[in-house]
Amino acid sequence: DEFDGRKRTFRMMRKAGLDCVRTDFDWRFCQPAPDAAFDFSRYDRVVHDAAAEEIRAADPGARVCFGGTAWADSAFLDAAYKNGAKGFFDIFAIHPYSAPQPPEFFIEEALARVRGVMARHGDDGKPVWFTEIGWSTYTAVLPEQNLLLAGLRVAQPGRRTWRAGCVGISDDAAAAETVAAGLRAILPKGSTARAYTPAGLVAALEDGALDLVVYPVAEAFPLETLEAVRYFVEQGGTLVDFGGAPMWFAYDGGRTAERLPDGRAAHDAAWEALRISLVFPSADNGLSAPTMVHATPEGIAAGLYDDLNGFPCHRFFDAARLKDGDEMVPLLAAPGRDGYTGVGACVYRFGSDYRGSVVLSGNMSVALGGNSEREQADYLLRAVDAAGKLGVERLFVYEFRATEKAADDRESHYGIVHADFKPKPAYRALAERAAGAGAGGG
Repeated sequence: DEFDGRKRTFRMMRKAGLDCVRTDFDWRFCQPAPDAAFDFSRYDRVVHDAAAEEIRAADPGARVCFGGTAWADSAFLDAAYKNGAKGFFDIFAIHPYSAPQPPEFFIEEALARVRGVMARHGDDGKPVWFTEIGWSTYTAVLPEQNLLLAGLRVAQPGRRTWRAGCVGISDDAAAAETVAAGLRAILPKGSTARAYTPAGLVAALEDGALDLVVYPVAEAFPLETLEAVRYFVEQGGTLVDFGGAPMWFAYDGGRTAERLPDGRAAHDAAWEALRISLVFPSADNGLSAPTMVHATPEGIAAGLYDDLNGFPCHRFFDAARLKDGDEMVPLLAAPGRDGYTGVGACVYRFGSDYRGSVVLSGNMSVALGGNSEREQADYLLRAVDAAGKLGVERLFVYEFRATEKAADDRESHYGIVHADFKPKPAYRALAERAAGAGAGGG
């Protein structure tokens, strides 16, 4: 970028830390992958050693911006530093998304994470940019309804009615109520479905009031419910977790929680507790993100319809953590490399010391949590204010135009103008703020 004689800045890649950097797959469906899946030293050689040195040789006054990490990937940044990245960038960038929550939910914590890592490596004098932040105004609906029903039939074949409890990541139960309303429309007659706060869900489980728990349709979960849900599954209950990598992001008391007091990553503890074994797409298994998966014979037998084009899937599962007597029933699958089969949706049906079941889908393009247009405008202004107070040098709104492919397509509703370029309230609010700033209004 070069405006009014200011220094040019070159950003190295986008979404650094995601498995789109680690593989050759479609960046639109990337999420953080385990550190073991990525060669940090190769990233530094390619991005920093080669690109940064070439840029500085061509323009000694240019600044190099580290590729914006999804959310605030402090582990990725720490590993990059350990592989020699310190001298090869002038600006660090993050994408501190908190949707559907307001910006205060994560911005300060995100900055504290990355600035803490930078300080440990003697780099705390460098600026931080928000190279993406935004809120999508898509319409939330209960996704993959046919898959959910098929999974329940496999999980408990003889059950005729369900007492379902849906939960969000915080005390704001709006997304959980969307799921509960969808369940009330599709579950067998006589079933019930109710939205709970995390504390309310734990109380309902302790009272024995539920047969079915539905975690947020996203890659996040309320950590404070984990032990109660684990015991619920052990005793014969069914857990449903759709939306990609189950339980990847943990929230405790409505705040992000990366690790437990014993040092374990929260998602590792959750997967161990519920015997979930996650498989990421890789060159070794021949799967991409997304891979189009199709209904298996087991899925079709449970009432799952297939589609000629298949269904998109981004995360996969295997039976590595199951014990004798447990089984994994595949519902959606696709062939990979050298005879490998990628299972994109399944039911873990336990028959060992656990007696319940877990129903999973690795399709991460179905997450819930859209915001209203007024919320989008309000949250963007609040993000701008918070970033300024916290010393963030630049903030870039994601994005300008919403393509609006479908009402429930999250990615196509981030824009601050509609597909026909009609402004949303966010556009007007940001324009007024910029005009005020230009006139000396701050």
